[in-house]
Amino acid sequence: MSSNTSSVDQSVLGLTLPAGGHQVPDYIVGGIYGFFSSIVLYIAWKNFGRKKPIGSAYINLHFFAVARCVGYILRGVTDGMTPTADWNKDQWTTYVSMLTSAYSIITAGTTLFLFFMSIVSVHFRRTCEAASPRESTGAEERRQKSEGTFLWIFRIFVIALAAVAAVGSVREFNPYWFNYNQGKLMREIVAVVQIALTVCMVAYVTSTYIAHHSPGRCTRAYFVVNAIFILMLITQAYSILRVVSPLTSKINANPNFSYFLQVIPELLLLSLVLVSRLDWALDYTGIQAEQYPPGWIKH
Repeated sequence: MSSNTSSVDQSVLGLTLPAGGHQVPDYIVGGIYGFFSSIVLYIAWKNFGRKKPIGSAYINLHFFAVARCVGYILRGVTDGMTPTADWNKDQWTTYVSMLTSAYSIITAGTTLFLFFMSIVSVHFRRTCEAASPRESTGAEERRQKSEGTFLWIFRIFVIALAAVAAVGSVREFNPYWFNYNQGKLMREIVAVVQIALTVCMVAYVTSTYIAHHSPGRCTRAYFVVNAIFILMLITQAYSILRVVSPLTSKINANPNFSYFLQVIPELLLLSLVLVSRLDWALDYTGIQAEQYPPGWIKH
């Protein structure tokens, strides 16, 4: 089954539905994301136990993986539902609601990953500062306080993005609150903002690395973070193409595109985060402890 979308649904509900997926692959994908979420949660717990600030980033990564897990499993459930001409309106409504809910949850996960990368970007700057100091202790403390405020504001903004994307999906497809053009516009705006934020973070990380004279202690983290950004941009470019393209286009109608251009890159970046020990690479408190032992005063 390539998709659960058919011409019958349009005649019953007057809607064009987003493509579903393949039932077994969706269940498998959901299970893999669930497996990653468990590992990430364990790493977060370890970092919190060691009082490492990077733990908060891994909590967001955990919820990203959980959202993907739930979204793909829910889509797998709808993949097992075969629309027929004798379905009544309630059956169609249930089917559409479940399918759009799956996509809304998946989209919400994307915004959580944005927040994960914003924390990673900030921690990368702090790691560069610890390895190659440019400011006094007082100035760095003030800057970290400002960064903390920024991350809270960014968190609110990201949550708002997730809400807009979710509402857009409902407006675009759900029969109870249907406005296709408005929903599509909302999803387009969110997709563009997401990729713009990612590009800004790439520029921030690179400028920080250069400004601190490319400290060797941060080189591995720099390449790992940028590799994650590249994989992230691939998935975001795919998301934009899906949103702006007609639902009858190949990129929307064929679910295999989602596996190759979203699932595989995301599983690769999750693997990269774990294998590269990004939490260790961005442990700026550890670097500070090595360079400035107890009793040392940094002027």
